Amino acid sequence: MFASSTCPSGYLAADGADISTTTYSALFAVTGYTFGGSGGNFRTPNMQGVFARGYDAAGSTDTARAFGSFQEDEIKAHAHTINLYNHAADAGGGTPASSYGSGTENTTSLVGGTETRPKNIALQHCVRY
Repeated sequence: MFASSTCPSGYLAADGADISTTTYSALFAVTGYTFGGSGGNFRTPNMQGVFARGYDAAGSTDTARAFGSFQEDEIKAHAHTINLYNHAADAGGGTPASSYGSGTENTTSLVGGTETRPKNIALQHCVRY
């Protein structure tokens, strides 16, 4: 990653662009078609607007994940419930006739923005060739 909007000399943007297997033969020898392409062109990884996730070669956290594969965003399945109880009216002696009645459950309303993300900074991802 670079603190510049363009890659320095000797680097290509990690933007998924098709590049020549001949012109960039040393890079192609390392990455091959891992990130796409065919024939005389291969691609750099496309890091535009995504976070890098460390490759889990042991498969203990991100199981069955192939190196260089892309994942869409996801939020782990979960729910939020609120128990609402009926409170009986005061029976006249200062004590409610029933402290708690039968409970019902409701789901909370939606809150938040249009995506889930940690705090972040936008930097240029580049690949050295």
